[in-house]
Amino acid sequence: MVRQSLPAGVLISNPVDRQLLVQTLVSLKRQALTLSVEDDRIVGIEDDRRLCIIVVDSCSARMVWPQLVALKDRAAPFVLPLLVIHFGPTVAEDWVEEGADDVLMVPFTRRELKARLRSYLRLHDKSREMARYNRDMYEAFLSQLQDGVAIANARGDIVAWNQAMEQISGIKASQAMGQPLWEMHAVMKLPGFESPEHQEELRQQILHYLRTGEATHRGEIGSAVFQRGDGAIVAIERLHFPIEVMPRERWLVCLIRDVSHRQRIETDLQAYTERLEHLHMVTSTVNSTLDFEEVVYFVLRELRAVVGYESAGLFLREGRRFRLAAIYGINPPHPYLGEIVPDNLLLTTICDSGQPLILADVLQDERWEFWTENVQTRGWMGLPLLAGHDLLGIISLESAEVDAFQPVDARHLQPYLTQIAQAVLNARLHQQEVAHARELEQRVIERTRELNQRTEEAEALNDKLAAVVEQLSESNWRYQQTADELQRLNEELRAFSYSVSHDLKAPLRAVSGYAHLLARNYSERLGEEGLSFLANIQSGVRHMAQLIDDLLDYSQLEHRSLRRETVDVTDFVSSLVEERSRDIAVGQVDLQLALESAILHIDVEALAIILRNLLDNALKFTQHEVQPRVHISGQAADGSYTFTIADNGIGFDMSYHDQIFGVFQRLHVDEEYSGTGIGLAMVRKAATRLGGRVWAQSQEGQGATFFVEVPQ
Repeated sequence: MVRQSLPAGVLISNPVDRQLLVQTLVSLKRQALTLSVEDDRIVGIEDDRRLCIIVVDSCSARMVWPQLVALKDRAAPFVLPLLVIHFGPTVAEDWVEEGADDVLMVPFTRRELKARLRSYLRLHDKSREMARYNRDMYEAFLSQLQDGVAIANARGDIVAWNQAMEQISGIKASQAMGQPLWEMHAVMKLPGFESPEHQEELRQQILHYLRTGEATHRGEIGSAVFQRGDGAIVAIERLHFPIEVMPRERWLVCLIRDVSHRQRIETDLQAYTERLEHLHMVTSTVNSTLDFEEVVYFVLRELRAVVGYESAGLFLREGRRFRLAAIYGINPPHPYLGEIVPDNLLLTTICDSGQPLILADVLQDERWEFWTENVQTRGWMGLPLLAGHDLLGIISLESAEVDAFQPVDARHLQPYLTQIAQAVLNARLHQQEVAHARELEQRVIERTRELNQRTEEAEALNDKLAAVVEQLSESNWRYQQTADELQRLNEELRAFSYSVSHDLKAPLRAVSGYAHLLARNYSERLGEEGLSFLANIQSGVRHMAQLIDDLLDYSQLEHRSLRRETVDVTDFVSSLVEERSRDIAVGQVDLQLALESAILHIDVEALAIILRNLLDNALKFTQHEVQPRVHISGQAADGSYTFTIADNGIGFDMSYHDQIFGVFQRLHVDEEYSGTGIGLAMVRKAATRLGGRVWAQSQEGQGATFFVEVPQ
């Protein structure tokens, strides 16, 4: 225990009192450290903070009293009581004034001594607990700070380096702890601390401050930018201030805050403000004049203040071709100004995509063919002018520098492009208004003639409408006749299906009956081979009967009316699994359900046909597996519900995916897996009738997964 490992310092001249004190401490389960005096020094105190209590007599205390008081002061934050055993006539208050905590007057009893010591030891233990609690709180506080914190002790060595400091500086606490603070400035490569001379100057400043409490730039906030070990450029603000951890001992606290993000925001905000000022001027110009050329050249000039360029051009779209409407920064004007330019791959690319296009170096791109005579052009950017989803034209910007334009430039210029697009729309609207005014008089003159013509057309239209009405009546009559005929054919088809099923089953029942009589009455005559033939006949009869029943079910599935009911997915699937519980148990199938809870409004019988057939297939095609597994899951999304039935059976080749959903389409012979080849066809038919779909994913030998999506 901690209490048993803490000794007490004993400095008593009287052997009897010293023996009594040692015995008393032993009874309190404490060790006693006997101190000695040599040349006015205390001998035997190497780890003074481990002393619970210092007990001296008045004779010995006079020799080393300053050292004892200093020892007590250095013990902070622990309580280190100083008890004086006094023999003379001096009053106890004199010792207390000189720094003693208590005075025990001689003579005293063992009981009195024990009570005093127990009280002091309890006080010391309580102080240790509080110190431990304060230390834990201090460590938790440092770990939660967003600012980096480094604390250096009186020697300038780092005793605290929190997680935020690790992240900002890129230096782990394990590398920094115990190292001089000035060396960490050099490791971080802070500006002004690169050379050994600067580091020595910083060391002298820190040590001088720790000794005297006087520091240059005390409490002032400084800023710096440095490159972290991982290559990142970090901007910081730092602050130094003192803390007095104990009397006459100062430590230094260094706070560092990462302001890189804030500086980036301030820079972006300033640039954004400048762009807004330019945009305000552009908007005012666009709204104050209808002169298209004035607006366009003003905006192109303002663009140069946002994104530097040598020359710019405006191409207005006319169908799939472009007309060069404006040029800025080129003298003399280009010969194509005001004309349709030849087909150009760059303009076509922007026209098709509606997105900006940037060339880092036009000399490296074979599509470049704008200003071949302008050999200074290297960087190029094309920007679409959009009005909603309509492409009005393209802005071309050119620079003499390689890699002059970046995607962020296109984003910054977007508001200006909107203003140019608005200017184009305004110009077109103005042209339309002028043309409209010129045409208005002509339209008024033509209005009367048009009305007369429309009257004649209306009369003709009425005649045509009467003919259409007559044709529509005849079409309705024919449609009704067709619907009646279709109804009759459906009824005949249902009767035919029933008749075929009944007529086919009659001879099968006869064959089955005669085969049964042969097996019962003539088995001895038939012999083993004959009985085998007879068994094959009976098996074929049963298979044929099952085929007829499945065909009848498939036929009736198309004609039965849907009856939608509300059903809980989890309960419904669980009941279907319960129906096959015997087959699952016999086959030792590991069947897992993972269904998302949902309520479906659906035809229950059609859904049961789908899930029963898929579950039966999964059980059938896993019957030869050592550990057969079937997993049924379901998930609702966007008004539909998707069932997934997965197994680890034989699987199939995905090239047969569409065939397996056809009637009588089987990939395996009856000797391997029984069946009629109708089940998956009924699954697809039922899913289609419900307005859903079914599909599968598989790989031979790797199992199969079937998906069924139905509306909720």
